[in-house]
Amino acid sequence: MSENLRGAIKTFNIETINYINAFENFTRCKVKDCIITEEGLMFVVDAIYIGRILGVKGSNIKKIEERFKKKVRIIEFSDNIQKFILNLLYPIRPRDIKIADGRVEIVPADGRMKGLLLGRDRKNLKRLQELVLRYFKYTIEVS
Repeated sequence: MSENLRGAIKTFNIETINYINAFENFTRCKVKDCIITEEGLMFVVDAIYIGRILGVKGSNIKKIEERFKKKVRIIEFSDNIQKFILNLLYPIRPRDIKIADGRVEIVPADGRMKGLLLGRDRKNLKRLQELVLRYFKYTIEVS
């Protein structure tokens, strides 16, 4: 495991635990984390489960979305913070990700991409920071 991996214990409420249990029972894959957002659900899983979770042409995700009646997003976990951030940002691809002194600087390719990274009232950046802090001791900045 990464030396920057946080040792904090995540606490889940009953709703989150129910989503995790239903997801694991349906996919037969272990979930690392579940985040409930206004847009839907985000599940963080290890790379070995991605193919099984997605299914043929995304069929399993469609079934899961129908069952939960919410949009579902699958994020591949990585001990490498750079790769983890790329997985979180997908399909957005920044020009560069620089890591130094407990900070991660994301360099967007253009102004439009910077707007997507930040979001309205910096909502996307705050969510990204929250997710990164669950596993790593780094702050996120967009240049």
